[in-house]
Amino acid sequence: MRTPILWLMLLTLFLCGCASTARNRPQNVTIDEAVEQLKAGRKTRINSERGKVEGKFIERDGQALQIQTKAGTVSIAMTTIRSIDVRRTSAGQGAKVGAAAFGVIGILGGFVLDGLAKSLDESDDPEGCTPCIFVGAMAGAASGGLLGGAIGAANAKWYRIYP
Repeated sequence: MRTPILWLMLLTLFLCGCASTARNRPQNVTIDEAVEQLKAGRKTRINSERGKVEGKFIERDGQALQIQTKAGTVSIAMTTIRSIDVRRTSAGQGAKVGAAAFGVIGILGGFVLDGLAKSLDESDDPEGCTPCIFVGAMAGAASGGLLGGAIGAANAKWYRIYP
């Protein structure tokens, strides 16, 4: 019975490591593919031959992008664009890492409760509290996912989508 639980712990640790090293890296995309990723209202920073423009993306108008800045609407020709950054949170990433880390803590807490239940049982065939391990893992993953997601949501960063 212990072997599957140990494999579950190792898998959780592995996923925690994978989730924490995965990052949004710039890909080799064309300007058209990058503009397709933009949604109306998304905070956008564009570095063009005219300089940097930061504001909310409105729409693509032919071969130009419309950006709403504090000073008004700016039209930027796509041929002059050097880079495009978007502002995103890390809520999903934080939820994954938090769920994996707290899931492992929950599994360990379940093992402690299982051992405690077995040590307090005075019968000849103590069964302990094997479901405590599963419940600990689920409770830890859920609470860690919520906490990690909340921390990630508060952490907004600029991500390069072009080039």
